[in-house]
Amino acid sequence: MEVGEFHTKFGMILTKNESEGGMMGRKIAEMTPKFFIFGFGERCGKIGREIFEFLETGISGVVLFQRNCSDPIQLWSTLRNLVEFSNRKLMIAVDQEGGEASHLRDGFTIGISAMGIRAGNDPEYARRQAEVFSKELSTVGVNTIFAPVLDVNLPGNPVIGIRSFSDSPDDVVVYSSKFIEGLKKGKLKICVKHFPGHGPTRVDSHENLPRVWLKKEDYIKNHISIFKRVLDAVGYDMVMTAHVLHPEFDEKPGTLSKVFLTDILRNEFGFDGVIITDCLEMKAMSEVYGIEKATVESFKAGADLILLSHTPEYQMRAISALRDAVENHEIPESKVKKSLERLEEFIETLPEFPHDVTAVLNLKENVHFEDEISRRSIFHVSRCGDEL
Repeated sequence: MEVGEFHTKFGMILTKNESEGGMMGRKIAEMTPKFFIFGFGERCGKIGREIFEFLETGISGVVLFQRNCSDPIQLWSTLRNLVEFSNRKLMIAVDQEGGEASHLRDGFTIGISAMGIRAGNDPEYARRQAEVFSKELSTVGVNTIFAPVLDVNLPGNPVIGIRSFSDSPDDVVVYSSKFIEGLKKGKLKICVKHFPGHGPTRVDSHENLPRVWLKKEDYIKNHISIFKRVLDAVGYDMVMTAHVLHPEFDEKPGTLSKVFLTDILRNEFGFDGVIITDCLEMKAMSEVYGIEKATVESFKAGADLILLSHTPEYQMRAISALRDAVENHEIPESKVKKSLERLEEFIETLPEFPHDVTAVLNLKENVHFEDEISRRSIFHVSRCGDEL
């Protein structure tokens, strides 16, 4: 089914429910797309008609990748088109962790990796880099950042690697907290990741389903608890899930686990912000569980927002699957309403789209800072005799 056909079918479902007098069915049909955020456009600078049709159905926003940006002016113009078309605030998100994990590059400060920052041996560098990111991203219309990574790196487990600040839980708390302080300068919404902890895994969830073999007590103390410690220290707005399985906790991976998302993150840690899935197009979800099952099970487990990065067919199927599950009462109405409340509050408090795109981009001071922190991290690593 083409996206245009899906949009037509979606409208027919709405009409059918209204004709049957099903007000709740009508509301469900209207609400379901709100629980999604989609990537778009496989070619640089090309938006594609599909994302406009999804925005018409009411999805909450878009996630950006390097393919969407040739330069800051082009990106700002693209995002302005999406916002003006929607005539509402949109969540506009990006992974901008630093170094290779920065998706916006040409014309932006790329920075260095989290582990590189830690190698500089000064938490202020985390704050300063994040402040630069925050101001630049806000200038082009990005309002949500998928960073920092709270995963604790374990040597020998290469999946997270230099995206982690450290193999020390205490260091991860200190440096990520400083990073968040810097992000708040630009009024970005902050999404930490990947709960309950992706550090102790050898398998990349892009390719398969990773398992965590640490003892339960060790995983709690040195990985899961980091999210609580940072929440208490500086707070954050959103948590991204991890597609990782720990058999001692649950037979389901983190993204699909009520134990992790509701029992621990919501009830034990007291987090009442938005829970977003990592991309369900990763093979750990799309091939092991299938898009439809992963969508429904993640929402049932406690997720509020579901991320799919680029495939319109998967995106259509995910919306349809969740709509059907809600209409068939597989998901309690109370859960739907609570997630909707969280998302509406999140989006209502987003800043207005910016009118001036050149204010803080390509500033010499940003370039000088990038050089300074790079030299600092190399110096300290060299003194320790290690190599990043």
